[in-house]
Amino acid sequence: MSAEIENALGNTSLALERLNSIRRRSNVSEVTLTTDLDAVIAEERRLELVGEGHRWFDLLRTGKVIEVMNAHFEERGQNITVPEFRLLMPIPQSQIDTDPAIKQNPGY
Repeated sequence: MSAEIENALGNTSLALERLNSIRRRSNVSEVTLTTDLDAVIAEERRLELVGEGHRWFDLLRTGKVIEVMNAHFEERGQNITVPEFRLLMPIPQSQIDTDPAIKQNPGY
């Protein structure tokens, strides 16, 4: 995540060093400067944290859920699309009951 932050701040060389420190620890070849460092960092995070439940939240945070999930289903020949309103969680009824101005998220 540190590499991602540094890259977003424009500190490309520091981002690359942070990324490569993880790769060195894993005995994987280092990454050289690339034009799409964001994608390389995202893929590294995906591989480093596999099975730990971070992927969904990474996709939400970066705004790529719909793009990635719809491509996933399309690649498998499934006629499923993820609409934007599905990214919202339902508001608990107990909260809605305490304040009539609160409206339920769309789709729930």
